[in-house]
Amino acid sequence: MKTSNFHKKNYSNKKKYSSLDKIVYVVVVYCFFYSITSCSDNLKNTETSFLELTGEIQIPIDTRTSGISEFATTYLHKTSSDSIFINQQNYLCYLNRWREIQFYDLKSKNLVHQISFVSDGPNAILGNITSFNIKSLDSIYVSSFPLPFIYRVNLLGEILERIELGSFNKPIEPVSSTSRPVVLYNDHIYTGFYTTLPPTDFHSPLSTEELDGVILNIDLKSKKQELQYYLPTAYTKNNLFSRYYYNPSIGINKFNNQILISFGASDSITVTDFNNFERNYYAGSSLFDEVASLKSKQDAWDHYRLNYMYEGIVYDSYRECYYRFLTLPKKEDELKSGDLKTGRIKDISIIILDNNFQQIGETLIDPSYSNLVYFIDERGLNLYNIKKGLSDEDNLYFGIFNLSSF
Repeated sequence: MKTSNFHKKNYSNKKKYSSLDKIVYVVVVYCFFYSITSCSDNLKNTETSFLELTGEIQIPIDTRTSGISEFATTYLHKTSSDSIFINQQNYLCYLNRWREIQFYDLKSKNLVHQISFVSDGPNAILGNITSFNIKSLDSIYVSSFPLPFIYRVNLLGEILERIELGSFNKPIEPVSSTSRPVVLYNDHIYTGFYTTLPPTDFHSPLSTEELDGVILNIDLKSKKQELQYYLPTAYTKNNLFSRYYYNPSIGINKFNNQILISFGASDSITVTDFNNFERNYYAGSSLFDEVASLKSKQDAWDHYRLNYMYEGIVYDSYRECYYRFLTLPKKEDELKSGDLKTGRIKDISIIILDNNFQQIGETLIDPSYSNLVYFIDERGLNLYNIKKGLSDEDNLYFGIFNLSSF
């Protein structure tokens, strides 16, 4: 289903107008179109594009593989072909049961390799894997939770380096997902994290110390770690949100060596290099105005599920645009549902930005599809079909969404 700021309607009316009727009609039509033009001039963005479901990918899985995961990415093999990987071939890298990375050839749909991690011994990954980044097949960075480590491993699962997150003036828990990945770029690791926000005494607004230092930056060369950046304007008002809203999503602007930051309660995104450049761009939804404040003693998970939240920001290099994900509120009576899709997984909308971060559209996505797992390739934006995933244990399904124009 696609959305736009104004909906077109077809009218047919065979009534014959008198001269006075015609004058009134002209005036009404003029006023109508003038009001639309005036409103359009005041809009922050003009919608020209939407995402359209054009096909489906089906990937067979074995009995050891879970049909539900919260992280996936892609790996493009850019070196010579070998016994496992083919040069210039794209692979889906899928996190299976928190302890295994699987590589699927997106052309043949075959599982070609998997890295299984042990829980004890010299190659143990402590805790659960929540995300990974593939710099090369000998430098795969794996993040774990709840223990504060990032590991560099090879294709055999051997640990080559352990990075323990430093001691800071606030507790940090880097919890990752497809929409909230740990970003590896230019020999730096960037990640958002959970902390003790909101304050348990519900004081508002947040103090300067609480507003500052919301992204962890790890320099892989110097090993220096520091907390950077700050929460945007939406967080300085007399509002407090559940902790999910304080863990930003991070993406990459590869053209200018800049980082994209999407905060859960802010209708704008930030583009910055953390040093000399910082700019905010409107990337809000037409579906709501602002996120409701957390009520005293309200459960944090319930607050997240009952409200809108901006999530991942990702670049589509094939169509030269950005997608910003928005999760939609659930109904109160759905919160206690034992069904995974009904009780936990939120429906989504996707905001589309062009190469210059100007908003060009927003699409409400069919509830069958989720931002739980997604990836981009030459075919389009591939969204996980959770409806089929919950009913078919033998396959992964991804709907292919392509950028179309009105």
